[in-house]
Amino acid sequence: MWDQESAAKATDGKIFGFWNAKRVCIDTRKIQPNDLFIALKGEKVDGHEYVAEAFAKGASAAMVEYMPPDVDPGRLLLVKDCTKALEKLAVYHRQRLRVKVIAVTGSVGKTSTKEALYVAFTVLGETYISQGNYNNHLGLPISMASIPTSSKYVIFELGMSNPGEILYLTKLAKPDLAIITNISGVHLANFKSEEDVAKAKSEIFAGLNKSGGVILNKESKYFLTQVAEAARYDVHNIITVGKNGDSYLIDCKTIDNGMSVKANILNDEIEYKLSSHGVHHAHNSIAVLSAVKFFGEDLKAAADNLINFHNVKGRGEVNKIKVSNKNITLIDDSYNASPMSVKAALRSIGTSFSKAKRRVLILADMYELGPNEIQEHKSLYSDITDNIDKVIAIGVLVQYLYDELPESIKLASFAKVTDAYSKILDLIKDQDVVLVKGSNGTKVHKLIDYFKEQR
Repeated sequence: MWDQESAAKATDGKIFGFWNAKRVCIDTRKIQPNDLFIALKGEKVDGHEYVAEAFAKGASAAMVEYMPPDVDPGRLLLVKDCTKALEKLAVYHRQRLRVKVIAVTGSVGKTSTKEALYVAFTVLGETYISQGNYNNHLGLPISMASIPTSSKYVIFELGMSNPGEILYLTKLAKPDLAIITNISGVHLANFKSEEDVAKAKSEIFAGLNKSGGVILNKESKYFLTQVAEAARYDVHNIITVGKNGDSYLIDCKTIDNGMSVKANILNDEIEYKLSSHGVHHAHNSIAVLSAVKFFGEDLKAAADNLINFHNVKGRGEVNKIKVSNKNITLIDDSYNASPMSVKAALRSIGTSFSKAKRRVLILADMYELGPNEIQEHKSLYSDITDNIDKVIAIGVLVQYLYDELPESIKLASFAKVTDAYSKILDLIKDQDVVLVKGSNGTKVHKLIDYFKEQR
C-alpha cells in the first residue's frame, strides 16, 4: 500500500532505503509486521526513542523528523513535521482510492452505529472500519492512511470535544454519506448550549462530497437546526429516520438473545433480527439500513447479517457470569455516559429484563455536562424508579441523585470505584441483572474487570 516513493511524494519527505508498508502505526505496542511507524513527538513522549523497538517488532520503515541513534538509516522517511506528514499521507491516500466513505458522528450511539454499519456492509463488499476510538485529529489520519486499496466501503467515526474539530475531520475524510445519530448535553463544559453542540456536529456537512447525502434523526429536538446547517453548507440530499421520517420503526419485540425488528426503509418494508437489547439499537439499525439503500445495495442481505452485530465492549455488552456462587447478568455499558444514553440504557433494561428478580444499577458520575451537571444527574430520577429495583451510586455528582431516590431503591453509595471493591459482591444477589454505567473518567469500567476476575 505504501512504498518509499509514494510515501515521499505524499509527504514531501526524503527517502532512505527501499521499503514497502501495509499500514501506519504510532504505537509500538500495536506494531504489526510491515507497518510504517510514525515517530510523533508529544509533550511527554518522543516517538523517535521507540524507532528501534518498532523495527524489532517488524516495522518495515519509520517516518522521522531527525535521525535517531542506533537505528538502521536505510529504512527511514525524513520529514519536517511527523504530525503534518501523517495528515498528508491520509489526504494523498484518500484521493487515490475509489471508495465510498461513510462518516458517523453524534453525542450518543455513534460507535455502536459505526460497528453495525460494518456488519451490514461487509456482506456487500470489502469494508474497512476505523479501529477502537480512532476518531480524533490523530486517529482519523492513521485510519485513513491504512485503508486497504481493495476496499469498497470505508466507515469512520468522527468525535469531538471542542468546536471546529468535526470541521477538520470531515474535510480530511470527505465522506460520501454522513450520519448524525443524536444530540445530547455531552461536552457542555466546552459549549454554551446543546444547540451549539448540534451545530458543531453539523460541521460534518462541510466535507461532504457534492453528490453525497446525510442521514438525520427526525426525532432529535435539534433536527431543524441540523437541516438549517445542512442548507448553509449547500447540502440538500437528506434522509430522515424516526417517526414520520423517510425510514422508521414499525415494531420491535424482545426475543431470546435479542430483538425482532420490523421497519420501513425508504419505502421498503423489512423484518430482521438483532443480537442486542434496547430499542435504541433498533433505531440505530434503521439508519444503518438507510445507508445501505442510499448506495443501492442489497437491503435484505445487509439486514439479515445484522444478527451478527453484538454490543461493543463497554457499550451494552451482555455477560452471563458466576461470581461468589451467584449467577448474574452483567451489562457492561461502562465506556461513557450522558443523560440521554443512561436513560436509553435504563429503558432497555426495564423492557428486556422486565421479569428479572432484581435489576441493579451501578451508576457513576457523568462528566462534561456544564453548569447544570447536578440537575442533569437528578433528571434520571423517574427513569430509574420506573425501571430499576436497586441503585449503587459511585461518585460526587451522582450522590445528589442518590439522596433523592426512595429509600427502598437505595443499596449503597461510594465516593470512588476502588471503595466499592470490598463490598460490591456482598451487595449483589443470585439472578441479579446488573447494569454498569458512567463516564469513562470515573474508571467504572474497572468494576467490570473486577467482576470477571472473581469468576
